[in-house]
Amino acid sequence: MRQKMSVVRIEYCRAWKFDSIAARLAEEIKMQYSGKVADIEVVPSELSGIFDVYLDNELIYSKLKGSGRLPKPGEVEQILFERLMKK
Repeated sequence: MRQKMSVVRIEYCRAWKFDSIAARLAEEIKMQYSGKVADIEVVPSELSGIFDVYLDNELIYSKLKGSGRLPKPGEVEQILFERLMKK
């Protein structure tokens, strides 16, 4: 039986120029989780300061609602690893 592959969505603040950070994160996720993640959506937002990451529509990282900062290198990937291994 085939397992349903997940979708990751990265929403970032266009005004604060988080686009390169979002693109780099998307590329890292694609390289590490190509067998578990079907699609990575990188979505610009007009919401000031936003940098949110969703796994299958569940918020797993938020700059505004959580940490107050951009993710450290490997931080989102570790969260994804933990969530994807449960599936």
